[in-house]
Amino acid sequence: MEPENDETMNRFVIICLLFLLYSCEDRWNEVLVENLPPDIGFIIDGETKNLSGVRYTYLVDSLKIGLKSAEQSFTFEVVVEDDNDSFELEYFTPENNKIEVVKLENKTFQLTYWPEKIGENLVKITAIDDLGESSSILLNLKVFENLLPIASFTFSRKGTIRSGHYEFDGSSSYDLDSEYGGRVIMYQFEIDGIQIQSDKPYVEFIFQDAGQYEIKLKVQDNDGDWGEEIRKLVEVNF
Repeated sequence: MEPENDETMNRFVIICLLFLLYSCEDRWNEVLVENLPPDIGFIIDGETKNLSGVRYTYLVDSLKIGLKSAEQSFTFEVVVEDDNDSFELEYFTPENNKIEVVKLENKTFQLTYWPEKIGENLVKITAIDDLGESSSILLNLKVFENLLPIASFTFSRKGTIRSGHYEFDGSSSYDLDSEYGGRVIMYQFEIDGIQIQSDKPYVEFIFQDAGQYEIKLKVQDNDGDWGEEIRKLVEVNF
């Protein structure tokens, strides 16, 4: 009877192994079915989703760079949520530019990007979990060098007691990249051969003689660059 018992035992073991095998396969398939790709998005103005409750997956911004500019990099934040809480971040940048990642609290990350390309920079950030599921977001960063300021001025007679008393107003001058924080910080007038530099756009001058005078103005922006000098002929009458 022993051989028959051994055969019965072997069949029992095989059945158990087959049960375990199919059971593990079912659980693995269940994991594959339930596994979702990581949920990744930008953090914009402190918010992770728009008013419709959807992640910010596309960000458009700009960066002004240059030799005199203090800004050479662009910093932004992303949030990543994953069921397994086990994922990696991958990046695609133009010309393999550098990206530095710092992990913050609440599943957020701070990324700093150093572009070397002037113009449109498309940066793709992808979160990949252990099972190969992935989600991506896209940063469209417009990088440009400093734009020079434009000088402009008007003039008017200031008083009647002294006929040669005039005021020159350069407040209509402007910086071409004012929408990105650029502004005029210095005004340099040249009147009757006299150079007058001030952080104020208004200059008063008293001419001693009637006649025609060439007035010059150039302005400086907050990146330290001077724009092109303009000239006007002013007829001074007493």
